[in-house]
Amino acid sequence: MARDASTNRALLPEDVMANALSFLSLPDGWHAAMVCKAYRACWQRRCRGMLRLMRNIVNIGPPVTQPGLPALCAPGSITATPGGGVIIVNHGIYAHWVTAGTLETYSSEGNYLASRGNLGTPRALALRGDGTAWVIWNGPESELVCVTLGASEVSEPILTIDFWNLHEAGHEDYGFLPVDLVRAGDRLLVLCCERNRRHQQQAGPGAGFLRLFGRVLVLDNQTGAHLSSFGTSAAGYVPDVGYDKLHAPSSLAVQDQYCFIADTHNHHVKVFDWRTGTLVRVFGRYKHQEPVVDPFDPYWRVIGYHHACRGSGSGEFNEPYGIAVRDGKLYVSEMEGRRIQVFRLPDDMRGPSDLELLQYVRPRPGGPPSPFPAGIERLCVDDDGQLWCIVRHGTYKVHMFRPCV
Repeated sequence: MARDASTNRALLPEDVMANALSFLSLPDGWHAAMVCKAYRACWQRRCRGMLRLMRNIVNIGPPVTQPGLPALCAPGSITATPGGGVIIVNHGIYAHWVTAGTLETYSSEGNYLASRGNLGTPRALALRGDGTAWVIWNGPESELVCVTLGASEVSEPILTIDFWNLHEAGHEDYGFLPVDLVRAGDRLLVLCCERNRRHQQQAGPGAGFLRLFGRVLVLDNQTGAHLSSFGTSAAGYVPDVGYDKLHAPSSLAVQDQYCFIADTHNHHVKVFDWRTGTLVRVFGRYKHQEPVVDPFDPYWRVIGYHHACRGSGSGEFNEPYGIAVRDGKLYVSEMEGRRIQVFRLPDDMRGPSDLELLQYVRPRPGGPPSPFPAGIERLCVDDDGQLWCIVRHGTYKVHMFRPCV
């Protein structure tokens, strides 16, 4: 059907130009926007709401007071605080010694505010909303403790859940190492990874544990009482959805009744209904392949099917590590993929609709050359919609991204 001249004039500057500019990365697009006024206006519309790097925090914590001593660090996780800003969980400062971990508070502008000590070796934090917090301690014995957050330090534990002793007493669910946690209303969800005792017995007492299969514990947020658990069930396969086994999961996030888990070694994001413990969706590349079962430990150890699911395309993952959900958007960082994917979630999590990719975010590692490859670890989105992520490239940094307006 023929179009009149006015229709052509409406299409060219808006649709064609926007489509051409949409293939450019943010840095390249800024150069293209300088060509003319029409390009600049189109690029501004294209970038509205997209994330761009605002701060690169190299030294986490208070300023260095002694020459030659680093201010950081080994940040383990980031937690958003009410009203804006974050708390960075720093589980140790490494030089020629190791000191206790700290909680470092930053404003929404990325400015250092305060530091809290007296923490041992913290790994992750979940605020309870009343001035207290649940903290994972990973030392010689894995513990989940509830502490009061003071101005400069935390209190002695108000409540303590000793995973090691509970497992020795016969509670199977506590035979896992806690790696991440999140509050869901009056419940606390704790993501755990299996302690591989057989590996330790074969390799010797100093070998530690391999962290392989995972499970989520549902605890009472007030008392810490164990209520239920899900993930890595005996059945394993959920018809029309996929396998619910978690292989070395790294982090989790919650929106309403849905729990999103970065299933790292399966290269998937798995969604459970945490109230019922059922698997709802599996996002990522799926390639049907019968799992290979370890004959020495068939219940827990399923190996061999996860590598086929590694991918680099849109909606595919290469070792997803950090995960966050806010305002209908899903943020997933990839350790080996070295990128963050931002998606719009489907309206119906149980329906056929898939994730809609909104943006790739690729933090620049920077810093001196390192034998260790760059990796993107935990992340969070604060109350201002800013994305914070931990970047590892020999040393650790924290990047803060802000939506364009």
